[in-house]
Amino acid sequence: MRGFEVAYDALTRGARGHDALADEVRLAARALAGSYLPDGALGKLPQSQEIAATFSEQYGAVEVGLDGLVRAFEQISTGLGLTIETYREGDAAVADAFRAGTR
Repeated sequence: MRGFEVAYDALTRGARGHDALADEVRLAARALAGSYLPDGALGKLPQSQEIAATFSEQYGAVEVGLDGLVRAFEQISTGLGLTIETYREGDAAVADAFRAGTR
């Protein structure tokens, strides 16, 4: 079996990139927060209340979706950070084992 090399820089860039994505989506969610149709915006059409209710439901679903994206990006970043930490700890343990064997 051949060894492998961990690309710590790539993992770090990936973690930072997902943090940045979470920040961008969080900003979009803030911009969207509170979006609504004012009462009477659709006039007195028979379907206006139904259209307004649909609008409200759709924007609510978008807000939930954006919140899910923020959490997913944060979790990916955290996972990449933990991966880096685990590989570094493993590298240190292996190095310690070799040092102990040379004494």
